[in-house]
Amino acid sequence: MPIDQSLTLHERCLEAVVAEIIGLNLQGTSPPGNIGNQVFARNIPPAQEKQMPCIVCTIDGEQEEERDGNFEEIEVAYPVRGYILDRTTLDNADSKARKAYLSWRRLILNHFRRLQVLPGVAEFYNAEVSPRIILDSDLASRPAFQWAVSAFVIWCITMEPAPKPAQPTSN
Repeated sequence: MPIDQSLTLHERCLEAVVAEIIGLNLQGTSPPGNIGNQVFARNIPPAQEKQMPCIVCTIDGEQEEERDGNFEEIEVAYPVRGYILDRTTLDNADSKARKAYLSWRRLILNHFRRLQVLPGVAEFYNAEVSPRIILDSDLASRPAFQWAVSAFVIWCITMEPAPKPAQPTSN
């Protein structure tokens, strides 16, 4: 599915990360089952509306980082946070399910570590990855995140034209 080029660069990174994860067609055993194409962007849906397990990716609460640059280009890193969601709790997460969550996260992180092209994001040239929580009880107390069993951040590293210096005005 092509990425809508009218979106902001950060939103295009989000959509492209979702498409890449769907392309991995993550499979599991029972429990927890398969993720397959159950990967969503932006909002964390109520658990009853989604087949579990699933992955939700968001840019909410994230901020890009400007890095090195010169007078022609600047490097900007756009974070996309991903949550693996499942109907489980800290009390009933069995080792088979936990093994699947960790395996999926490792597959996702390794995929993005090797990625050199992000379809729909021409500015992209590299990715950095950060593993995050595994069954975090503090996060689970927030209703939107009560099903989060693992998380990660994909940093989409881009090169963008540097802003042109302001031209002096003549009187």
